Amino acid sequence: MFLVLQFPFGDLRAFSEDESRLRTPTWPQPSEGQHLRSVGQVRRRGLGGIGGLVGEFNICLANNAIRFASGGHEFVLSESISVVPRFRRFFFDGEVSGKFEIGFSVESKAAPIVLDEAQFDNFLRKLFSLRVRLGGRRDEKHVPLILAGSELASVYHAASSKKSKITNPLLVRAGAPVVFFETSPSEKISTRFKKIDVHDREVSDVELSHFWVKDSLLSSEIRCWIMSGSKDTKDYRRQLRINLLRLNASRVGLEVLVHGVSRETIKPAPRSEAAENLQYYINYTFPKTFDFSNRLDRERRLLEVACKSAEMFFNDTVGLIDTLRRRLHVRRQVVNKFELSIQNHPVFRRNRNLLIETLVVGDQVMGDKNQASGQIGAMGSNSVAHDNTFNQLWDQRASELDLQTLAQQLNALRTEMLKSAQGPRDFTEIGAIAEAEMEAASGKGATVFKALSRVGTWSVEVAEKIGAEMVVAAIKASLGLG
Repeated sequence: MFLVLQFPFGDLRAFSEDESRLRTPTWPQPSEGQHLRSVGQVRRRGLGGIGGLVGEFNICLANNAIRFASGGHEFVLSESISVVPRFRRFFFDGEVSGKFEIGFSVESKAAPIVLDEAQFDNFLRKLFSLRVRLGGRRDEKHVPLILAGSELASVYHAASSKKSKITNPLLVRAGAPVVFFETSPSEKISTRFKKIDVHDREVSDVELSHFWVKDSLLSSEIRCWIMSGSKDTKDYRRQLRINLLRLNASRVGLEVLVHGVSRETIKPAPRSEAAENLQYYINYTFPKTFDFSNRLDRERRLLEVACKSAEMFFNDTVGLIDTLRRRLHVRRQVVNKFELSIQNHPVFRRNRNLLIETLVVGDQVMGDKNQASGQIGAMGSNSVAHDNTFNQLWDQRASELDLQTLAQQLNALRTEMLKSAQGPRDFTEIGAIAEAEMEAASGKGATVFKALSRVGTWSVEVAEKIGAEMVVAAIKASLGLG
């Protein structure tokens, strides 16, 4: 069994007036031997890169950035099973998205490895609570591994800055960590968490699923992937894993960009280098990153299915487009192309509400979490929202709601929510509000209710605060609360 724990982050310095970022290593294709201060040296990846992705051939070792506090090289899961660290790596795409990744092998004296629900819970607890030291300095504090993301983002920020001086800490932000498990057919993981299976009939020899878990030490949710396949699919599974982890980092980079634009952390001046960099990103890098057409058919099919099922991409792109049009000096044709690429991309066409359960680490208990309660469009791993439910709801409520007024109130709600949004779940909820706004403006009442069925009590609270009474009524109707 093999697993990778990823800590993604976004770096907005290319889109700001901050000129502190060092030009070496030469991301996204650094040369062997280049060095990132306090992190490590660039080396060629043992098994090489993969087609369709720029970079990934040369990887920066991150042994200096994160060290295990105990000084040991493994932790024991049981009398017969141990977990051994295999690598610590760093990669940056040269623009906005970066990732630290730690690889572990799970080894057993009595193969194959079979973990029941309790053993898997214990595995995650031990992994997440493993003590690590960050930054390569002896006086650095020790933290649980699962909390290392923001600290690693700070390590990178200082390491990639001239004279280690951080001028604006808001320009580099960490995203939620991701765990990726890879097993052989003889190995088995049983989990109490609600899994979503990824299926494509043309790719039946690889099993892929994912679930969300709320760690009691962390404020954000963690996605866990589990993949299994025969020995013959080893190379294919490696490509799929690298692709999904890279896409996750790219998604976080986009989240950080939207957050920075909406909060005005970055405000590129007209015709400045920062504005040109932003235009290049949304005009070229963004569509290329999320385009699977250059992948082999087998790989492309499962990637698309996986991304659709996993809410792989950030959905408040409406907020970004609005800001690009109104507040930033980005050419109209660039914004139009960006908007068109989002509308035509299947994986941006809405996510669904997921059941998130808590993993208790230490003595802290946070409780299970759902984004919505009452009558909802979709909940849990196998739920499906039926359009006729929302058609009936619209037929019942059409006389009470003016869609143009509702669209205006939803716009005001989205703007207000952006002021206090923090984690990925907040932005996902804002994305549902944005979708409802677009549907209302287009006169599609049933799909307004469908979009609003994916929001939670936070939206209601903010709507009540700003006096958006029609939105409150629509959300409550969508959730079966009124």
